[in-house]
Amino acid sequence: MAVPPAKLTPRRCIYIRRKQYDKALADINVVLQRDPQDKSALRRRATIFLATKQHYLQAGRDMLLARRIDPMDEDLRKFARSVVDAVRYYGDQAWKAHRDADAIAAFRLGLKLAPNDKDLQKRLAFARAAVA
Repeated sequence: MAVPPAKLTPRRCIYIRRKQYDKALADINVVLQRDPQDKSALRRRATIFLATKQHYLQAGRDMLLARRIDPMDEDLRKFARSVVDAVRYYGDQAWKAHRDADAIAAFRLGLKLAPNDKDLQKRLAFARAAVA
């Protein structure tokens, strides 16, 4: 039996508060299958990815889409800083592990979220120069 969409929102919030991230992700993915541009679901999924320290790039892509849906949302703008920091961290870890393409992809994604971030610009330029 399918759960009505209205029931998914409070339930996923309860799951997140209880740190039952697998259940919350399942609900969020159902919402995103129905409406791939649900900015609240995209933000919640990015929150889970950061909380579980997994899928930083997907968190970045979710945040990028949410920001495109509503570029004026101040809460999304503030949360995007946390996502940018996580993507930067992922890029640094990929660079240290000699996964150059992953590092470059992470730095590029970070710059899509924060185009004026001088640190990310330097990291991307350095990574590109080192690979060339």
